[in-house]
Amino acid sequence: MTDAQESPLLDDMEEPVDPDIALITDYFTHELTEAEAEQVEDRIADDAEFYRKVSPIIGMYTSDLDFPRMVAELDAREAREAREAREAREAADAARSAHGGTEEPRDGLR
Repeated sequence: MTDAQESPLLDDMEEPVDPDIALITDYFTHELTEAEAEQVEDRIADDAEFYRKVSPIIGMYTSDLDFPRMVAELDAREAREAREAREAREAADAARSAHGGTEEPRDGLR
């Protein structure tokens, strides 16, 4: 995948992403064909400007930190928090409905 606009990682982004950054990201997330991956490896070895641009991404994916796991955990936490917030809203709505759609004022005044 060489078109930055087709990258699944870019779907939610509003600003265009540098195609080289999208390419190296696709490389590390295994979104490329074997031939495309080999072209990226050749470019890393032969194109100093490309290497300088993408080296922070390379460092991120090759560091001891497990970024894919960290992202997955963050996504799971955000999904859990969204689910809990939705469940709390639904419970509050159900409680209001059970009381005829009105809610007692919190300070006891009407």
